[in-house]
Amino acid sequence: MGQDSELLNTELERIGLLLEHDKLLPSATTLLAGGPVQGSWWGAPHGQRIYAVLEAFAEGEGALCVKLVNAKRTYVHRALWPAFLALVRTDERERASALSPLALRLRERVLEQGEVRGDELVTARFARPQELTKAGSELETALLVHVDSVHTSAGAHTKIYRRWPSWAQAHAVAETRLTPEQARGELAGAVERLGTNIPGRPKLKIPLL
Repeated sequence: MGQDSELLNTELERIGLLLEHDKLLPSATTLLAGGPVQGSWWGAPHGQRIYAVLEAFAEGEGALCVKLVNAKRTYVHRALWPAFLALVRTDERERASALSPLALRLRERVLEQGEVRGDELVTARFARPQELTKAGSELETALLVHVDSVHTSAGAHTKIYRRWPSWAQAHAVAETRLTPEQARGELAGAVERLGTNIPGRPKLKIPLL
């Protein structure tokens, strides 16, 4: 597993961004499987090994994984964390304007408390599970909160929604003096490297650029 993790670390450091799963763009599953994985990687021959490696990766260099490139889960190298956090706090009101009423309520709860758990919200009858999943997905796609998944004591999974300042504090990310333009320049450089050597140079959808 150590060699697999080092492979992911090296590629993430080289590019700055690395998709979790993609057939065309550089991705963790492609690296770990030795080639593009068709369909869901869960059913791949090395699915269990990939899962174990990604779990460990998320505890280290892959700690920031967000729906950034083409609305797919994308690892962001720690050197880009200040630039990402500077951008994610920009134009929040505009991105929030497209949210559903429940997603807006969920965001307000997260902003008030700093961090909320999905299972606790369901227990408190904040929303039904399916409704909460949909609202949380809206926030995650709009990059308005950080969303993570954790194991519960019952052996299930639940989502944790955090304000970005809370996530930054937990990961000791210092305040940055980068302007939005400078931050976009740093992120755009990584996006350019991500698409290098891809036939046709596909246009990538990045909500912050």
